[in-house]
Amino acid sequence: MSFLDQLEKYRKRKGGRKERKEERGGREQKEGRGEAGGKAKPRFKAVRKKTIRVREKTLRERLSELLRALVNMFRRKERGEEEGVSLLGLKRFHLTETLNGYTYAYNLDRRILAVWVGRRKLGKWKFLEPLVSHPEVYEISLRGTEVSVKHDKYGALKVVYADHAVTYEKSAKLVSSLAALSLARVDYERPAGYGEMDGWRLFVKLGLVSGKPELKAAKVRRIPPLTDWCSRSLAAKVLVLSLMRHGVVIYGPPGSGKTTFLNGVLNEVWGLYPQVEMSVVETIPELVLPDAANIHRTYVGSVETTYPLSDALRDAFRFERPALIVLGELRGDEIRSWIDSARSSVPLLTTVHARGFGHCVSILESILDAAGVRKFPLLENFRVFVYIARRDDERGRVARWLEEVVFYKAGEPVKVYGRGEGEISEEEFVRALEGEYTILGPAIELYEKLKLRF
Repeated sequence: MSFLDQLEKYRKRKGGRKERKEERGGREQKEGRGEAGGKAKPRFKAVRKKTIRVREKTLRERLSELLRALVNMFRRKERGEEEGVSLLGLKRFHLTETLNGYTYAYNLDRRILAVWVGRRKLGKWKFLEPLVSHPEVYEISLRGTEVSVKHDKYGALKVVYADHAVTYEKSAKLVSSLAALSLARVDYERPAGYGEMDGWRLFVKLGLVSGKPELKAAKVRRIPPLTDWCSRSLAAKVLVLSLMRHGVVIYGPPGSGKTTFLNGVLNEVWGLYPQVEMSVVETIPELVLPDAANIHRTYVGSVETTYPLSDALRDAFRFERPALIVLGELRGDEIRSWIDSARSSVPLLTTVHARGFGHCVSILESILDAAGVRKFPLLENFRVFVYIARRDDERGRVARWLEEVVFYKAGEPVKVYGRGEGEISEEEFVRALEGEYTILGPAIELYEKLKLRF
């Protein structure tokens, strides 16, 4: 075939294709899908074919990722490198429980509490909601993305969420939210604060001072009666000594239960003699007392820079005219106001962080020296010392008990109780009370009445 013949054949073939295209365009315009009806719709078969190809590719990728994750999980299991919580790892938990719609699993060897949040809508506590709602969790610690709790039965446990991701952003947002809801007054000028919410005491810190958002929450628990700490006869002795006109110091290490013991003493006093006027001065409201008109409360935690603890104690003594003054914790500058109250023969009760009697006395003496009070007869005004001890076991569980009660008479110690020695005899204790007076009359008479009541 010559070149001209080939060219003529190519022209006819191209012309036929153009004619077919024009014919198809006219038909689509006639049906309203051409230029008059907008852009022509693509044919169904081509669209379906393309969609199927995309889905097949996505499904293949997902299956590949899932198989790869399963293979890695089994490899880690063989090497003993299990981390976090796997859905196939329920065998390694000693027990599981479901409470309030949440699931909990315990690994007591590794000290892990696994939590399944489920699809429940979380409230204002967000991812801490399952821990707050658990009846046996009494303390929660949060720092960044790390969470731990203290459990009544199992002690300290690290918390791992099986179906919920705790991120730094969520943690920071939760700390800020809880600070606002609990009225903890936290800002850049005061980056740490204290608040209360839903029966929990919260201490929050911004990352400005702690490096990461930080939260410590402690449940406000039932205050045990004084008889949970000691026998009925010893409870009567402690109450008599607490109502005598001198200072009572409850000392022990942090977290030993000093404030709880003091709370038990005050509740017994109010229960037996509800007419007694009390003034309670604290940095933060730790004591749980009835809302009574004759129990005056002062908290200076949020205004301590403008209204220090010493001024609050002095004002309570002068203007509230109490029969009994309670200072949440003796720390330093307020010692002058404390001495003024002690010299006026008003019973004073407070707590001090100390690891033993000698350490407690040295702390009191150093506070007096720092305040410029060098010739104050310490053991003539601080006459009762109650030691609350604490021990932690390997699982983080805490044991607390009353270790010792000592009463100083004329500068000489009278051991009212020692854990290894027991209580003082009735004759010796009555002899020690001779010539002593309480806010309710002679100490011996009050002691006889309290023995009958207990």
